[in-house]
Amino acid sequence: MIKKIVFTLFAALCLFVAYYGYYLLYWSTEVTNLSAQKITQVTVNLPGEEVVLTDIEPLSSVHVTHRAADADGGYHYHITFASGASVEGGCGYVTPGLFDEKLTLIVNSPLQISCEFTP
Repeated sequence: MIKKIVFTLFAALCLFVAYYGYYLLYWSTEVTNLSAQKITQVTVNLPGEEVVLTDIEPLSSVHVTHRAADADGGYHYHITFASGASVEGGCGYVTPGLFDEKLTLIVNSPLQISCEFTP
């Protein structure tokens, strides 16, 4: 009976460590397109990682999980619209060891981009 309890507690601990370990190693990026134009490509660069999202329809969102940053630096983005217009910029600062970092780029128009961070 005690072996069964110990095994159950050990299994629960392993699941807990695996679940939270995943969030230490992986972050997420989301692009919300509130503009009237289709976004053909968004490239987000952060230290040691490049994230590319494609074909984001107006009034929709796309989400991707990616490897966490392995060095200090900022988020830099390049957004290309179906019209051929493009915009680039940067926002935020990342350091290794942040827990479950999520960047949301909100595109209201080709000239109005905002960033939200959710730890």
